[in-house]
Amino acid sequence: GSAWATPPFPAEDRTIPYSGNLPACEDTWALQVITSAFNYSRYWYSLQRLQLDHFEAVKEIGFRTNGPEFIPRRYCVGRAIFSDGRQREVKYNLIERGGFVGLGDGVEWCVVGEDPFHVYSPACRAAGP
Repeated sequence: GSAWATPPFPAEDRTIPYSGNLPACEDTWALQVITSAFNYSRYWYSLQRLQLDHFEAVKEIGFRTNGPEFIPRRYCVGRAIFSDGRQREVKYNLIERGGFVGLGDGVEWCVVGEDPFHVYSPACRAAGP
């Protein structure tokens, strides 16, 4: 019966509490993390020297959509301009304590059409909510 049903255990109530205070999607730091990481990975993994230049349109598409019991996460999408003059969609999310060994905010990102190892396939869907 219902003996196994328990209310969600909010992430904020854990031993290592979470605040739910994440940078906004438009945060300069988050966009710079994505830009630097894309440009660095392209330098090593491709003969095509495609570079992410800047973002023009960024918006939030979800906040804690997995529920209160999970680590706080903000989901975002943006339009970025690249060195070939083309615009590409970038899907990313910001994770509280998602950085190295849980320190700092983590950023997971994917450029639609530029995911050569299909980490977030299809079409970067796995980077969104």
